[in-house]
Amino acid sequence: MIDRSFSLALALQAIGRRVGRQIDVDDLQAVLGLSMIPCAVPASTDPASWTMYARDACLEETGRVFGMAIRPVHPPEAAKGLGGAAEFAQHFEASYRPLVAAAIENEQPVLAWQGWPGEHRLMWGVVDGTCEQGIGLSGATWPSPDAGDDGSKLSLDRPPVQLYVVETVTSEEPSSEALIRAAVTHARRMLEADVMSRFGVFTGPGALTCALEAVRSKRGAGPVSPTFASGHQAFSASISAGWLSAIRFFTRQAQQLDGEHKIVTDSLMALCQRLGTALSLSANPSAARAALAAEEGRKKLVADLSEAVAAATDLAATLKVRAQELGVE
Repeated sequence: MIDRSFSLALALQAIGRRVGRQIDVDDLQAVLGLSMIPCAVPASTDPASWTMYARDACLEETGRVFGMAIRPVHPPEAAKGLGGAAEFAQHFEASYRPLVAAAIENEQPVLAWQGWPGEHRLMWGVVDGTCEQGIGLSGATWPSPDAGDDGSKLSLDRPPVQLYVVETVTSEEPSSEALIRAAVTHARRMLEADVMSRFGVFTGPGALTCALEAVRSKRGAGPVSPTFASGHQAFSASISAGWLSAIRFFTRQAQQLDGEHKIVTDSLMALCQRLGTALSLSANPSAARAALAAEEGRKKLVADLSEAVAAATDLAATLKVRAQELGVE
């Protein structure tokens, strides 16, 4: 099953299906700037949740690439801290619910982050109806073990902290060149400081440094908790899912390209492969648990994560060069 960090891309894919568009999820993940750029949130003690943040940094621009007009219900920066604010539920009811209700009445799907129940809580989904449960809004998230094309129908149990209305979807199909240029541009943006600061998020090499320091802190500290072990493995597996998605994206688009764009795809695929190799032990469920249980294993993980940081640093530098070559800085 696709990693849950793809939930925004999968929600956009589902919205496209509603009007007969078949948009590849790897294209969406790449153009969102997410497939090559890991994220970490040190304030969260669960590394498994880190790659669920900063998904929408390039959402409006991505919508334009795919012929979708996407409007934020409030500025993205306004979402910071909303989940913990006691008065947010009242503010949502008074200010945001009328906007969501109007969109639903106009058959405009609403992208929502958080507010979903249980294991879906940090996922993106599509709000498109009302119900009698929870806060009175319903919709779907992806991926889910029991989800079909329409997703897993859920009732939101609290107000989402981020909302976007998808006002229109056209039949516009972007060229391979446009997709490559957007993927490089948005991956570069994901590395910028303003993205990192939005939710205390670190991206690219900084994200992997967070994971490295977390494992390094366990050296000589006795057995690690099962929660830490599973969280570290889930974080690494999510990054691996991303780089595999990036390689699929670049491989497919390269078939339509030549010259300067082909050079871009080849160089970025090589670095994604290097990053994936460095994380192969960390991403493997049984191998990661075994390595974290022993001091020698933790030493190997520290070395692997150090190589992953180096690979991500080279990837960031290469993205800057390739952006300059394509004239898309």
